[in-house]
Amino acid sequence: MKTILYATDCAKKSVPELKYAYRLSKAMNAEFHAVHVYDLMPIVTTTVRSRGVLQKNFEEEQHNILKTYCQKYLKKEEGYLQMNYHAVKSDSISEAIIKTASKIDADLVIVGIKDPYSLRGIFTANIANELMSSLHAPLLILPDYALYEDWSNLLYATDFEESDLHALERLVELAEPFNAQIEIVHIPRKGADYHDRKMEWFKSMVSLRIPYTNIVFSSRRADDVETGLKQFIEKDHPEVLVMMERQRESFIEKLLHKDLVKTMEYDISIPLLVFNKKRIIRRPSEEIDRSMTETYALQ
Repeated sequence: MKTILYATDCAKKSVPELKYAYRLSKAMNAEFHAVHVYDLMPIVTTTVRSRGVLQKNFEEEQHNILKTYCQKYLKKEEGYLQMNYHAVKSDSISEAIIKTASKIDADLVIVGIKDPYSLRGIFTANIANELMSSLHAPLLILPDYALYEDWSNLLYATDFEESDLHALERLVELAEPFNAQIEIVHIPRKGADYHDRKMEWFKSMVSLRIPYTNIVFSSRRADDVETGLKQFIEKDHPEVLVMMERQRESFIEKLLHKDLVKTMEYDISIPLLVFNKKRIIRRPSEEIDRSMTETYALQ
């Protein structure tokens, strides 16, 4: 873990998220970047200065707003270090975040969930969904007023896919600085067959592929995935729920849309770390023999 990017709107309400992101980067000894996306309103009045000069001045002003915001609320943090600031002009917040993440080769991107009734909040779910579908880096979504705690237990929800193995390899990089336990959980659907066989196959593949020892496996039958995960969260109190973004209209998408909470039993209450299935990059040094995979799958 080398680089963390945190996207902020520089609002006072977002200070807990800023501190969470900074403390996490410090714990991981990662370079910390903050990005603030702004849009320059059209200039319709006559002015002595050129539009280019006004735009440059506005860009510098936005950069100073971001820098002042971070320094004001982080100056009392223990071991406060130099950080990097990015004020980006764009009419698309998600595109600006994606480009900045690519530019600095971010290993993790952090955003917050806003009040749905705020000016920016009504767009937050769409932004998070756009980021999940386009980022190569994992996305950490923080709930309102998230308070940082060292990671000791990460709850990973699996569906026994090979892409889960790639995600777990990346997750280990985040867990290792804390020696955090990774609890791999599966919620069998009603009428699901071969659950035990699939679990044993997946355990075998994890042991072959991932040398991290602090991993445990759990399963719990429930009426639906949402209920099952809620029970795990209430029982095990993980610091982070980790999931794979597998398809649209997914459970993750429901979590992010506040107006759909009425149909859910709970909303995001802990940070949510999301990997994108289509953008998990397989590293050549970590390839495994597919015939071995198929052999285990058939056992």
